[in-house]
Amino acid sequence: MTATIAPGAELVSGRGDPSVAPEDREPEDLAGALDAALAAVGELDVASRRVAGQLQRALDDAHRAALVHLIRALRNDPRGKELLFAAVDIPAVRMVLLMHELIRPDPTTLARQALDEVRPQLQSHGGDVTLDRVADGVEVVPNEPGPALIPLGEVGLRSGAAADPTWCAALTVDQLDNRTVAHVLLHPTGEEDVPVIVVNLDGQLAAYRDACAHLSMSLAEAELDPVTGELTCPWHGHTFDGLSGESRSLPGAQLDPLPLRVDGGQVWVRARS
Repeated sequence: MTATIAPGAELVSGRGDPSVAPEDREPEDLAGALDAALAAVGELDVASRRVAGQLQRALDDAHRAALVHLIRALRNDPRGKELLFAAVDIPAVRMVLLMHELIRPDPTTLARQALDEVRPQLQSHGGDVTLDRVADGVEVVPNEPGPALIPLGEVGLRSGAAADPTWCAALTVDQLDNRTVAHVLLHPTGEEDVPVIVVNLDGQLAAYRDACAHLSMSLAEAELDPVTGELTCPWHGHTFDGLSGESRSLPGAQLDPLPLRVDGGQVWVRARS
């Protein structure tokens, strides 16, 4: 197959220059070269795009597997965690880990993405918004009840939430032993059942999809440390903060949280995040 990069997509700042090693190029240059190549693939015929897509997926799978094994090896070294966090601060390394969804974007990037989503609507009404700075993290608040973590004493569903078929009665407060993890199967109306786990740590509850952020293995038998609040996957030992879902062993990884509310002693969990 052949492809031609359209005018205006020429590689600059060393992109494509064999005299410049990839590790010496700026991440923006590497990303630009990748974007240009993907744009060129989009101009190919259907059969050629299919082959190119297969090649891309095979390369992505090989690279992700290598990265995961590398991260595991670093975690098993006494200085591994320190070295891993240092490596994540290298722009090119961070870019690739983000591409493979092995870390999450930083709060500033998340804030910009959120603003980009609402900017067209604001501009249609003559308004606009810009990001000044991010302090103490970022939280994007959805229209529906959103927190994955709530005090056990908080009661009452927002008006209309109970009518949403994705909100499911999971279990009662009395069925939740303190400092334990409960495995529950949600039954949303008209949809497939959704397995979840509910964490109870000293009266604070959090719900997550029953899938470890490492290899999506079940967390039904996960152990919760009553002192540190650390949740440990029974399969490969990956650890997470039981109340935030953030990984303590793999930078940027996080369990998939689900909205949770308590109403009259009944714990409700929404089957969608």
